[in-house]
Amino acid sequence: MSVVYPVGHQIAIYNTEQKTQRFISIHLDDETMNTLAVCHSNSLVAVGTKVAQSAKGSVDMEKSSSVLVYDLHSGRRKKIFTTGDAPITKEIVSIAFINDGKFLIAQGIAPDWCLYMWSLEKGKLVTWVRATASATSDVSQISCHGYDQLNTQVSVTGNNTFRVFRIVDGAFKLSYQNKIDKNILCHAWVNDSRIVAGTNDSKILIFDAGELILEISYFIPQAPKYNQDLTIQEPCNIIPTVNTLTVFSTGLLAGLSTGVGVMFEKTDDLYFYKKTNEFLLEETEFACVSLSPHEDFVVVSLKNSQIYTVSLEADSKHGDSVKFDRLSQSFHTGPIIGMDVGVSKPLLVTSGVDKSVRVWNYIDNSIEVVKYFDEIAQCLPSIAMHPNGLYLLAGFSNTIKLMAILIDDIRPFWDSNIRGCKECRFSNGGQSIRWSSDDSKILMTTVDGSVCQWSTSTFKVDSKIISNDKAVLSSVMTHDAKIIYLALNDGTIQEIVNGTFTREFPTKVGVSELLISRSGQLMFAATLRGSIRTIKFPFSSDPSLSEPDALEFNFHSQQITHLCTSFDDQYLFSCSEDGCVWIYRIDERDGQLVRRDKEWTYSDEILVTKSDQRENYRTMNELKQRVDELKAKSDAQLRIKDSSYSMKIKELIDKYSTEVNILKEATAVFQKESDKSEQARLLEIQKTKMNHKAEVASEAEKYVDLQKRMEKLQNQWKSQMQDIETVHSQRMAEAASYYQKKLQEKQDVVQQAKEEFAQHKHKFETRLNEIEADVDRESLEISFDFESRLKEERESLSIISAENFSMKSKFDGLTRQIEEHKREFAKSVTEEKKLYTIIRSFEDDVVGVRKEMQERDDTIFDKEKRIYDLKKKNQELEKFKFVLDYKIVELRKQVEPREKDIIQLSDQITEMMEEIREYSQTHDRFSTEYQDLLMKHHAVQRDQSVEKWRSMQVKKIIKCFERDLSNVHGNLPDMNKAKKKLIALFQKYRNTSIDPPENPSSDLFPKLTDTELLLLLNRFDHPKSANSQHSHYIIALPNEEECNAARSREYMEKTATILKEKLAKSEAKRVDCTKKMLLENISLTSELNSLRMTIQMRKERLNNLTEARKQEKSFKQFIEQELKTHSIRELTDPCV
Repeated sequence: MSVVYPVGHQIAIYNTEQKTQRFISIHLDDETMNTLAVCHSNSLVAVGTKVAQSAKGSVDMEKSSSVLVYDLHSGRRKKIFTTGDAPITKEIVSIAFINDGKFLIAQGIAPDWCLYMWSLEKGKLVTWVRATASATSDVSQISCHGYDQLNTQVSVTGNNTFRVFRIVDGAFKLSYQNKIDKNILCHAWVNDSRIVAGTNDSKILIFDAGELILEISYFIPQAPKYNQDLTIQEPCNIIPTVNTLTVFSTGLLAGLSTGVGVMFEKTDDLYFYKKTNEFLLEETEFACVSLSPHEDFVVVSLKNSQIYTVSLEADSKHGDSVKFDRLSQSFHTGPIIGMDVGVSKPLLVTSGVDKSVRVWNYIDNSIEVVKYFDEIAQCLPSIAMHPNGLYLLAGFSNTIKLMAILIDDIRPFWDSNIRGCKECRFSNGGQSIRWSSDDSKILMTTVDGSVCQWSTSTFKVDSKIISNDKAVLSSVMTHDAKIIYLALNDGTIQEIVNGTFTREFPTKVGVSELLISRSGQLMFAATLRGSIRTIKFPFSSDPSLSEPDALEFNFHSQQITHLCTSFDDQYLFSCSEDGCVWIYRIDERDGQLVRRDKEWTYSDEILVTKSDQRENYRTMNELKQRVDELKAKSDAQLRIKDSSYSMKIKELIDKYSTEVNILKEATAVFQKESDKSEQARLLEIQKTKMNHKAEVASEAEKYVDLQKRMEKLQNQWKSQMQDIETVHSQRMAEAASYYQKKLQEKQDVVQQAKEEFAQHKHKFETRLNEIEADVDRESLEISFDFESRLKEERESLSIISAENFSMKSKFDGLTRQIEEHKREFAKSVTEEKKLYTIIRSFEDDVVGVRKEMQERDDTIFDKEKRIYDLKKKNQELEKFKFVLDYKIVELRKQVEPREKDIIQLSDQITEMMEEIREYSQTHDRFSTEYQDLLMKHHAVQRDQSVEKWRSMQVKKIIKCFERDLSNVHGNLPDMNKAKKKLIALFQKYRNTSIDPPENPSSDLFPKLTDTELLLLLNRFDHPKSANSQHSHYIIALPNEEECNAARSREYMEKTATILKEKLAKSEAKRVDCTKKMLLENISLTSELNSLRMTIQMRKERLNNLTEARKQEKSFKQFIEQELKTHSIRELTDPCV
């Protein structure tokens, strides 16, 4: 059995038994697939299309949708149907085959809602009719009556629509309709007169001959919603919609919008159904359900592109649950934005907007590992696989992660705070993250048109080109890194050779991705509408070449996001926004596949963590111990059973031996009795034979007598038969004469009736001619009357259609304006939110700066800490500026009409940044001036303290001198003693000095705080005593608290000095470490250069060997030639 479903611009035919796929290519021009229908009798598939919008968002009003018919076996297109002279439609919403594939019907969309019917044999439109009764109604599904052999009934359902048409003489005739005030989303035929339908308010309606006879309500209570603080937001119940209905012999299956399938079975009453079971596939709407021919399972497709098989054999009476499984494997539920391929393993990794990373095996066409990330981390289109196929590198919104691919998981083990990484690649060897094929060049392109080529050896830009008027969508360079090709947004491919534009090639369709095969013989270009172009490469050097030769293949239905090839150029991989991953085989130009090295085999190693391995070993050891214990127990039980069974066998042997002896004795007795009965039977047989012979002889005599009597009777019967024949002949002659007379009489009567019939016929013909003349006259009058009415109706219909067309154009214009206003409003709201967030961030920055200004005034250590914080804040502002630039670029690419507003906002942001920078500079200038003033104040304070100290010293000296002088004055009567005292006094105070010490202590010259300084200045401005002449020289001495603060200041200054010394030492160590790493890098570079030289030499020898093989030289001649040019050491030593 096979399942048919659409994939991009292809139809996939999946064989459920062999697990294989076949594809039918659908050739569509400016159209997309919208609906499918399969005819099982003729093996046909019909595709209903929808007119696609152009790049500008407009739709061609003159183009109509079409229906394509393909053969499922050959894949060829059989027919293509259009609306012809009927009203055109932009979309086919539903199609179906009728009359065993002889006719095809399709349903169009508003405003006409036409129902079309085509003949597959004649290949033309047979008839059409408007399916709705009013302009407010619409149609969601049509289906044919499957229980009628001729399929002459067609049912049409939708919003306020339920109609059934009958096909009579190649036209639609309305059989019955029901004016129902419900939106019917789906329906199905139950029997020849009954239809079951599903609505958007969770109702299942049953109609019989157009009348509603039963309504089944189904309601699913949903879990209450919670706020962020875990309080119940609303305990509401959501009413699901019935999206699909499938009828089978024992009941029906309803598919709901909540992902729940509900099974009903028929009851004894033919009008009722009973719910038996329900199951949940995913929390996604049902899209389509198809029943298998044997009615044992159904295939369910969901709105998120997942396909399931659901078994219908579950018995609800025994409590069996419904069994379901995926048809093949899980797929991406949205656009795929990242892809890469491995080398050592046949693995392909993809990432999508569904926040999943999937690893595929492109040889087995199966999925290996699926990993979902949380809702906070949004996956960016940057993912890379290591060449050994064991590691992944993925970029997220705020970090990049290096992850290991395990057997059933993808586990990150390293990350880095790199924000907004949009591209990452491993090198060929896997030892670093680079972008070029030989790790020597890095090509970088931006959306605004700048192209940079970096050298990995010098870490400098080799060439840079800026194209201001065009945006770059993709770029690629040749393997020798000399030529660069760019895909621009105007649909051209530019060629850059040695940093200069040489030429450009126009393309019919815009190119979104470029890729050059590893062999360098082909270039692949992905277009914006989902096709892949294969271009011969390298391009011709002819300057007159307008566009290179290319082959185009249509597989995707939306824009292709990534292209990549396998390491051996055998496979090409593509992913798109339609959620599909396609795998192609690449042929050479002669039509043969690329040959792979016979010795090449894919590796089968996998990564296992130590914890998992230890757990496995622990589990294995436990299982071994359990096995040993079970073996010991089983051996003991076996020994016990052997002993018990041996005892039983002995008892049975003894028992059966006695029974055998008894049976032998009984057999001997029975043998004697049988011999006696045999002798008696033989005697009876002899007697019976004698009696039989006597009976046979008597019967033979009786037979002879009967034979003679039979001959006599035959002679008598012959004579009687002759007499009867003569009498019969006489009677027949008499009857013939009698009936001849009767016949003549009847012929006379018939002749008379014919004459009367001729007279009546003549009268009837005359009367008929009169009636025909009257009928013709009346018919002409009626036809003339109806023709005049029809003409008037046609004129009114043309006027109404013109008004309808104008109203439709006005309605479309208004809807477009409404949508544009909605988009502009949403964009303005998002921009307003972004500006609010920016303002809040700036306010937070201002508050932080103010706090830092307050903290800066405490100590020198706080000042250094503030400087560090400012540097850190500056880095954060630069990162924030980078994020803003990135967002501006993204918005500029996505929303072109709002570029002017974005430019104005960016200018405002730069002005605000300039104001913040000026404000910070002004603040720094004020802080330096404040420090200068503070230092001047400290100098003045020190001078004043010195003067105060001098005055105190003078006062002390004067007091001491007065005391000593009083002592001298007391000795005046004794002049000698007074003279000695006076000389001693002179000697004592001769060398007395009042100069301050060179290094005064903090107690002598205290350092005041800002508050004390303000108070002191206030004292100078407002002295306490105005009468004192020397009051302005008085300075208040510091108290004990001020002295403690001064000592703590001195301690912190010493601590800061020690920390500076430690910082200098750590900086010296870092410089030494950097020098050491630089020396190691130089040594590694030298080793790498030597290895490259060795590889180059080996390549040259390999080329020489290939040339020798081409020239049919023997291996011995090749070795002799090599020995002439190189020494044996050069040929054998890899270091040379």
